[in-house]
Amino acid sequence: MVAGKRLEAIEPSAENYEIVTQKEPEFKLISYSSRDSVEITRLTFAFASIEFEDIKVENIKKWEKMKKEMPPSMSPPMLDWNGKKIYGGDAIARMIAKLYGLAGQGIYEQAQADTIVGIIKDFGLITIQYVKGVFGLEKVDKERIFHEIYKPAVKQYFTILEEFASKSTRNGFLLSSGISYADFGIANLYEIVNALNPELVLEFPSVKELAQRVFALPQLQYYLKNRPPLAHLKPSPVIFKIPPRIFLKPPMKKLCVVNYNKIDDQDNNVEKGILVCRKRK
Repeated sequence: MVAGKRLEAIEPSAENYEIVTQKEPEFKLISYSSRDSVEITRLTFAFASIEFEDIKVENIKKWEKMKKEMPPSMSPPMLDWNGKKIYGGDAIARMIAKLYGLAGQGIYEQAQADTIVGIIKDFGLITIQYVKGVFGLEKVDKERIFHEIYKPAVKQYFTILEEFASKSTRNGFLLSSGISYADFGIANLYEIVNALNPELVLEFPSVKELAQRVFALPQLQYYLKNRPPLAHLKPSPVIFKIPPRIFLKPPMKKLCVVNYNKIDDQDNNVEKGILVCRKRK
């Protein structure tokens, strides 16, 4: 098209136009709990409006059987990405964050985000026995573990996270480039610990404020309203899906216009896009 020349409107026809629909990558997230190590990934999917299946194995015996059927040194959580298997909550979170631009910009920011998520992972590994005891997954001496392991771990690791959160950037998040999966990680961890033992996190106001900013993001509201509440933290077979979006097939050799039509779907406004493309000459 010549610069400055207006594009003439033409009526859609089978000859000049085609409807182009392309499915996004298919993701199946397999885990045991609603708020486990892959909640960071669920929040990332929700923020980026990516369709995924959230499959939770509610039976502990089936869960153990599944672990035995996996390759050596591999265990759930697991992400099935169009048939490719990725194991480990932190590895899954990092990959999805990078895939959708939520891992930080540049090497330094990405290293910062990875460091924070690594701290969260370390906290989870240290306190896992206490958490399993709280939710009835194992019989443990909760009182002893609380005072000897869990409470000191909250103090140690939240002090580190508080330092990161207190230095948040002008945008209110951890990185200058904006929201990242590290923000999701801190918000999720704060929510869980605050639900279990709110008295332990009173001295970490910056972490609390960061969590509040994350959970106020408009992009997360649909997911937050539909996920299981903290009061029901237990294995659940719920499958959560977001309607697929429409994308242009590569290579982009067509002039395309996206037409969005709003419809009411059980009191939820949903936008459906139709991509109409005119073949370039």
